[in-house]
Amino acid sequence: MLRISSHNGEHFRENGFQESFRCLKEMGYDAIDYQAFATDPREGTYKWDEKRFEEFCLAEKTTANQIGIEILQTHSVWPYDDTKPELAQIIFDAKVKSLKGSALVGAKYVVMHPVMPVGWQKSPHHAEDLQANIDYLNRLVPYAKEYGVKIALENMPNQHVPCGPIKELIMCIDAVDSEYVVACLDTGHSLVVGTQPAEAVRMLGDRLHCLHIHDNDGVDDLHWMPYFGIADWEDFALALREIGYQGVMNLETVPPRNMPEKLYAEADRWLKNAICHLAQKVDNRE
Repeated sequence: MLRISSHNGEHFRENGFQESFRCLKEMGYDAIDYQAFATDPREGTYKWDEKRFEEFCLAEKTTANQIGIEILQTHSVWPYDDTKPELAQIIFDAKVKSLKGSALVGAKYVVMHPVMPVGWQKSPHHAEDLQANIDYLNRLVPYAKEYGVKIALENMPNQHVPCGPIKELIMCIDAVDSEYVVACLDTGHSLVVGTQPAEAVRMLGDRLHCLHIHDNDGVDDLHWMPYFGIADWEDFALALREIGYQGVMNLETVPPRNMPEKLYAEADRWLKNAICHLAQKVDNRE
C-alpha cells in the first residue's frame, strides 16, 4: 500500500512538532508533511541564525528517525505578501532557507505557493504574473539543486491568481523544465476552481509528486475530511493508479470548526481509516 502521511499542524502543533511525530506514528502514519517552515518569513525559524537553524533541523530529523516516521515533504513560507516590494528579498531568502532546512530534516520535497504580485485579486497583467513565476522558479532552481530538494509548486484556490487553474500550474512547471520543479496537487484548491481532483491528476500526469488531500463544498477552501464534500474520491484513486503515482497519500485537513475537542481522537481515527481506504484503492487492493 502507498504510504500515508499528514501535516503536523492544528491540534498537534500546540504541543510541539516532535510531539506530532509521536502522535501520528501511534495512529499508524508512515510519514509527515513537516510544517516548521510554513511561517511568515520574518518569524519562527527564519529569525534564527544559521547555527541555531541547523541544530534545530538536525534535532528534528534525529527525533523523527528515532520515532520511526519519515519527513518526506515540507511546506515553505506562508503567509507572505507579494504586493509589498520591500518584502521581496526577505521572502526569497526565506524560501531558500526552507530548501536548506528541508534537506537537513531529510525531506525530498518542499511545497511552495506561486508568486502573486497583486495578492488574491484579479490582475490586469496576468500573463506577466505567470512569467514572473517562471522567472522566480528559475532563480530558485540552483538552490534546490544544491540542497537536493525538489520544489513542489502548489495550485491555488482562486481562478484569477497564478496557478489557480491546473493548466497554469502545468505551464509554469513545463516552462522551467527542471527535474527540481514538480507539482503538488491540493485537492481542495482544485475543487474551488471547478476541477475535480481526478481530472487534475490526469492533467498533471508524471509531473505530480506531492498531494494535499482534503475536501470542501466547491466554494470555500474548508479543508474538510475526504467524503465530507463534493470530491469524487473513487475516481481520484483511479486516476492516481492510472498515472502510476508513487508518492505518499498526504492529508491536509483540519478538525471541523465546531467539533468539541473531546471528539478529536475519534475524528483522527476515522480520518486515518479514510486515507488508508484511498491508498488501498490506488493500489487496486479493493
